[in-house]
Amino acid sequence: MIKISKERLLKLKKSFDGLKIAVIGDMMLDCYYWGDVKRVSPEAPVPIVEVENEFYRFGGAANVALNIKKLGGIPIPIGVIGYDNEGSIFSSLIEEEKIASAGLVIDDGRPTTSKARVIAHNQHVVRIDKEKKNPVDSAMSKRLLDYFKSRVDELDGIILQDY
Repeated sequence: MIKISKERLLKLKKSFDGLKIAVIGDMMLDCYYWGDVKRVSPEAPVPIVEVENEFYRFGGAANVALNIKKLGGIPIPIGVIGYDNEGSIFSSLIEEEKIASAGLVIDDGRPTTSKARVIAHNQHVVRIDKEKKNPVDSAMSKRLLDYFKSRVDELDGIILQDY
């Protein structure tokens, strides 16, 4: 077991203050739909979940960026989102968290990677993944690389993330 003092933890957290860290990778949106099952579908023997609550969080590289911000650093996310509803929600979260969005490229040819979890009675019923696994095209890659090059001299660190 590793033992670490509270003072050491606070010192480590303080060392993050103001660090600019690029996070390059899969920008994801985690979606949660909570509800109850009260009946079974007449179309197929599957439960019907009546959604009572839904919320969204960053996933993948976006979650890493948020953690950097919570530690006092300045995240510079670099990645691709889609031109879709999930991309709009993602962009709203970025704005809400006051995280820089200049390194995010919108690709209308692919969906925003999302992982939707449907939960009923505190049990995961199903997870629905939306993503395009093939590489981004060369024009998108160039835009991402150009942005990275424009910021690299001011960075204190780089995280390459692949979920």
